[in-house]
Amino acid sequence: MKKKQKINKPVNYGELVLLGLTALFLCVLFALRDRPAAVTALPQPRDAPANPDGPPVADSPPENPDGAPVSDSPPENPDGAPAPDSPPENPDSAPATADADTPPGRVNINTADLAALCALPGIGEALAGRVIEYREAHGPFTSPDEIMNVSGIGAGKFAAIEAMITTE
Repeated sequence: MKKKQKINKPVNYGELVLLGLTALFLCVLFALRDRPAAVTALPQPRDAPANPDGPPVADSPPENPDGAPVSDSPPENPDGAPAPDSPPENPDSAPATADADTPPGRVNINTADLAALCALPGIGEALAGRVIEYREAHGPFTSPDEIMNVSGIGAGKFAAIEAMITTE
């Protein structure tokens, strides 16, 4: 029986050095990944007075193209009241899915329409339609976890919506 000859391969020190530098680079990246980014100084405009402790000092407040000073306050109506951010809601109208017995911020899966069910995370139109079909075929849900009987709603999806749904 022949013995296998052991071949001595010469050591390539260049490869070892590159491997070591790569490992060092990765260690540095790992160590620096959670550090906040460094703040760099922004160049100052030529006409701005020098301020070594911070941003350039403005001589006057900024102006709009029409020459009026810029204001940080919200625009006002002619009568002096601040402009509303959104149109006023009709206090007599309530959301389509809100029942008098439903806790605020929750969707009653026994009475909710397609739009209210679609507002739940992970529930699209098809799945919301299956919830309504199940409810019509089997009657009202007796508990929130019964929604897992609907095809497409498993334990994970139920866990994501459990705090947002009710059957009361």
